[in-house]
This record gives sequence, structure tokens and C-alpha cells, in this order.
Amino acid sequence: MKKNIFCKPLNEIVLEFESGEKITLLFDIVASMEINYNHNNLSIPELCTQIICAGSHGKLTEEKARDLVCQLQPLVIVEILTEFYESMGVIGNEALEEQIKKATAQFLNKIMSR
Repeated sequence: MKKNIFCKPLNEIVLEFESGEKITLLFDIVASMEINYNHNNLSIPELCTQIICAGSHGKLTEEKARDLVCQLQPLVIVEILTEFYESMGVIGNEALEEQIKKATAQFLNKIMSR
């Protein structure tokens, strides 16, 4: 019996800052193993920090990743989360839907509290 397994290329994104600094993130199985999947207690920016730190494969410390996230616009954070979860396939799609709901609720709470 012959079986074909279709492989999808690894997701790689480059964060390019106004200063000219470029950071390449590679979303592979190694990066996914470094993420805390029990992220119900994590804020969206903290989850993005974990994803950037893991995707950099040791080139960024968690503190440096946190500093970078503080410089990002909310839509960029959502884009990074989306890319990461899409790279995880079906499991990632379920987690992405959950994170989108959570991010939307956080955003609406901040707007309503103003």
C-alpha cells in the first residue's frame, strides 16, 4: 500500500522595525513545544511574547521579546498569533478561534472602561 503525506512548508515571518532591526521567527515543532498551551491565564501580549521568544529559537530572551511586544500595535500582535496558530493546523485553528474571542473581549473591555 502506498500512502502520500502532504507536507506544508514551515511558517516563517520577519518582523521589521522602523529602526531597521529585523527579527525572523520560524514556527516549527520546536517553537510549538516551548509555548505554554495552558494560556487561559495568560494575557494576549504575554502569549505573543512567548510565541516571539519561541519562534526566535533562542536569539531573543523573554525580556527582550516582552520589550518588542510593547512596541507593537494590537493588529500586529493579532497577526503574529494568527500566523503561529495557522502553522499548527487543525489544533491551531481551534486555539486561534478561542484567542480571537479572548482578544476581542479584552479590547472591548478596554474601550468600554474609557
